[in-house]
Amino acid sequence: MRKIIPLLALFLLISNTYASAEVLKTDTDPSIAYHQAWNIVNQEYYDSKFGGEDWYAWKDKFVGRLKNSRDCKGALFTMLSSLRDPDTQLKLSNAFKFRLPDDAFEAGIGVSLAMNKKDQVVISEVFKGYPAEESNKIKVGAILIAIDGEDVQDLAKEVVGYRLRGKSDTTVSIMLADDSGEPYTVTLRRKALPVNEIVCVEQFGDVGYIYGRETNKNPANEMKKHLAMLKSCKKIVLDLRCMNGTSSEAILDVASIFAEKGKYLGSVWKQNGLTMYTASGGSLNGAKLAVLIDSETEQAAEMLALVLKESCGAILVGEPSAGRGRIVKHFELMDKEEIFVTVAKFLTTKGNEINRGIEPDVRISGTEFWQSSNDGPWFRSVFHKISLADKQFNEAIKSLSVGQSP
Repeated sequence: MRKIIPLLALFLLISNTYASAEVLKTDTDPSIAYHQAWNIVNQEYYDSKFGGEDWYAWKDKFVGRLKNSRDCKGALFTMLSSLRDPDTQLKLSNAFKFRLPDDAFEAGIGVSLAMNKKDQVVISEVFKGYPAEESNKIKVGAILIAIDGEDVQDLAKEVVGYRLRGKSDTTVSIMLADDSGEPYTVTLRRKALPVNEIVCVEQFGDVGYIYGRETNKNPANEMKKHLAMLKSCKKIVLDLRCMNGTSSEAILDVASIFAEKGKYLGSVWKQNGLTMYTASGGSLNGAKLAVLIDSETEQAAEMLALVLKESCGAILVGEPSAGRGRIVKHFELMDKEEIFVTVAKFLTTKGNEINRGIEPDVRISGTEFWQSSNDGPWFRSVFHKISLADKQFNEAIKSLSVGQSP
């Protein structure tokens, strides 16, 4: 009983907080969205015991009491707060780090997004051969205002990116603002986008460099292929900066090909139980390994960095990671509320959880890796061409050359 009383009080507090806000217009019974959220957590939450919380007690707790979207929002906040999991929550502000759902559409307009200095979502890159570039109307630095008539200015860039996506050959209407601040609208037809884990593979003498972005459907096979291309290299630098990934299994499959065969890599805790992973091994061919990380290395990418450090002796170079080792999925409810649910948790070889940033073995700032143009955009180019001018990459090579061990 002592658990329930403060939560009910919290519900009343949240309801009052939203009393002055405009109630969202919806034809949906607010209780439907509440029960939808309850079912999502019931089916997806990583801990089948819900941290000791009686989850079924929440199913009908607010029956007959949810009159509008304000009430629904308060109830959702209260219910999710009962799990005492900071990553499982109702979207209340843009401060939360959004994550794409695993089944995000693979068709879009061919752009990369970033946040500028004013916390606005902007176009950071336009890719050749895709609708945005072919229209000749979308330029780097343009500010995203609305998508299909819905304002997106208060959304995080990941959610904006998700809403730009859709089924191939469907249209999307985008309102943007140029440098003058003058808004304009462009309608584009979405085109299938490539899903390729490996974005950049280069060789510098006996040093091989691999840069990865997001997790695709079979990243382990991609990694094997590119390691084979670099088989003459005595040193490998894997760049995980600005990378997240939402598939713990795919990331551990990647780690598996680096470590010695049969070596324990760690465990993934999901609702259906604990799965232990061991390495298949054999793809490094005796090369030394360094991994570049930074404050935007998070979730599955953090898992990969830590596994490679503990299981392969990799040297971590750069800045502390984000400290978000849990895998979080984003769900949109029928009334357009959004919730985030922890669907998996990674445990290291020592049974520890990643709940704080991973400290690099060699700590060095990477300011040159950021680009700017006047007052914006201020962003990291994910399709950069690596060079020795990159201080962190250069330091990784030095660390491998002197044989530093973690």
